[in-house]
Amino acid sequence: MPFFRRAIPAVTLVASLAASAAGPVVLLGVWLDRPYPDGVASGRPQLTPAAAIALTLAGVALGIQRREAPSRTRRLVAGACAAGATLVGLLILVDHFAYGTLRTDRFLAGAGGTPNDAVLPSFHTGLTLLLLGSALLTLDVRPRRGPPPGQCLALLAGHAVFLVLTGYAFGVPAAYRITSPPDAGMALGTALLGGLLCAGVLCARPDTGFPAVFLSSGGGGVLVRRLLLAPILVPVAVGGLRLALRGAGVDSELIGWVFGLAYFVVFTSLFWWVAATVFRAEGGRARAEAGLREANAQLAAANQELEAFSYSVSHDLRAPLRSIDGFSRILLEDFAGSLPDEAKEYLQDVRASARHMGQLVDDLLAFARLSRQPIRAQQVRTGEVVRQCLEELRAEREGRQVELVVADLPPCTGDAALLKQVWVNLLANALKYSRKAAAARVEVGFSTAGEAGEVTYFVRDNGVGFDMRYAHKLFGVFQRLHRAEEFEGTGVGLAIVQRVVHRHGGRVWADARPGEGATFFFTLRGVGGGQ
Repeated sequence: MPFFRRAIPAVTLVASLAASAAGPVVLLGVWLDRPYPDGVASGRPQLTPAAAIALTLAGVALGIQRREAPSRTRRLVAGACAAGATLVGLLILVDHFAYGTLRTDRFLAGAGGTPNDAVLPSFHTGLTLLLLGSALLTLDVRPRRGPPPGQCLALLAGHAVFLVLTGYAFGVPAAYRITSPPDAGMALGTALLGGLLCAGVLCARPDTGFPAVFLSSGGGGVLVRRLLLAPILVPVAVGGLRLALRGAGVDSELIGWVFGLAYFVVFTSLFWWVAATVFRAEGGRARAEAGLREANAQLAAANQELEAFSYSVSHDLRAPLRSIDGFSRILLEDFAGSLPDEAKEYLQDVRASARHMGQLVDDLLAFARLSRQPIRAQQVRTGEVVRQCLEELRAEREGRQVELVVADLPPCTGDAALLKQVWVNLLANALKYSRKAAAARVEVGFSTAGEAGEVTYFVRDNGVGFDMRYAHKLFGVFQRLHRAEEFEGTGVGLAIVQRVVHRHGGRVWADARPGEGATFFFTLRGVGGGQ
C-alpha cells in the first residue's frame, strides 16, 4: 500500500513528460524531412504529426492538472490543450470516414504530409486521442454517484490501447489497423504513449473513483490489487504460449487442449487464492468485532462509574462546602462584635476558599459532561451568539473604558449551546486580562484563508499577554499562567474551549507577548463545509 501511494504521483509525472516530449521530436523529424521514429522501411504504422501534436497537448494538459486546484490561468491553459487534443482526435476520425480528404497530417504539420497518402488515417488513433482528450477535459468532474467520467473515458482509451498492443505482440495487424478500406493503423509509439497517458489520467486523482478503490485498505481494495493484473497478464501469457506451440508445429487440437488447460489451472488457482484471502479477512473481522464489543462493554461500565462519581461529587462534596461557607457566614454575622479583626479576616478567607472550591467542582463537572453531551449540528449564527455573550458579560465592562470591535462574522456549523461556551470563555478571558489596560480593546474577527469550507475565528485583546514558552500549558485543566492574586479563575475555561472545538473537528491555538495582549484562534466548519 505505501508503495502504491508513493508511486502513483510518479506515474502521472512520467506520463506527462513522455507525451509532451514525443510531439516535438516527431514534428522536428517531419520538418527536417527525416524518417518517422517507427521507421518507414519496417512497414509498420508510423507515429504521425497529427498524433504527435495531440499527444503533446494531452501531456501538457496532464502536467498542469497533475495537482488539484491550479490557478485560473493554468486551468485555462490545461483546458485549451485538452480541447486541442480532443479536436485532433475528432479530425482524425472524421478524416478516416471521409476517406482522407481532409489531409489532417498535412494540414497540422505544415509540411511533409503522411508518408503514404494512399491509406486512410487510423481509426484506432483517432478514437484513442478523442477519448483521452475528453478524459482530460472532464478530469475534475465529480458526479454524485458513480465513478468520475474522466476516469471512465481513460479506461475506455486504455482498452483500445491494450487491443493494439496485443496485436503487435502476437503479430495480428487487424488489432491495430482496419484492412478494408486500407487503414494506416495505430503506431506502436502512439499506443505506448497513449497507454501511459491513460495510466497518468487515472493516477492524477487517486482519492476518488477507481484509484480510491484500488488504494483502499478494505477487502475491496485487497481483492482489486490482487486481481487487477490477471485479466491483462493471463491472456497475454496464454496467447504467447499458443503462438509458441504453433510455431513449433504442434497439432492445433493439442494447442486448443493446452490452451484450455492453462486457463483452467491459472484461474482456478487465482480464485482459490482470492477465496482464501477473503476467508482470512472474514476471520480477522470477526475477531475485531468481538474485541470491539468487549471494548464497548468496558466503556459502558466506565461511563456508569463516571456517572456515579459525578453524582457523588455534585452532592456529597458540595454539601460540606455549603456548610463551611454557611457556618463561617453565621460566625461573622452573629459574633462579629466579639471576634477580633484577625479572626474575621480568617473567616473571610475560609468563605472565599469554600466558594472557590465550589467553583472548581462546578467547572470540573462541566468539563466532564462535555465528553458525554451529544453534538446537535446545525447552522449557528455566530454574530448573534457573540452579541449574546457580550450582553451576559456586561458586568465585566462596567466602570471601565472598553472598546469592542466585532466583525460581521460568518455563520458556522455546530452545536449552538456548546459553541456559546467557547465564546463566553474567550471573551471573558479577554475582558479579564485587559482589566489593567488604561483603554482596553477587545477585537473579534475571522478569516477564510485556511482549508476549503473552514472558518478561523479569533478573539484579540491588549491585556497582559503571556510568554509563548508556556503556551503548551494553556489548555490543560487547572493550568494557569498568572497568579490567582492577580486574576481570579479556576484554569478550566480554556480546557473547555479546546474540548468543544476538538469535538467539532476544529483546532485551537494562541499567540501572545507579555504586556502586548493575546489572540486566541479556533477553526470551525462553515455553512456547507465538508465533514
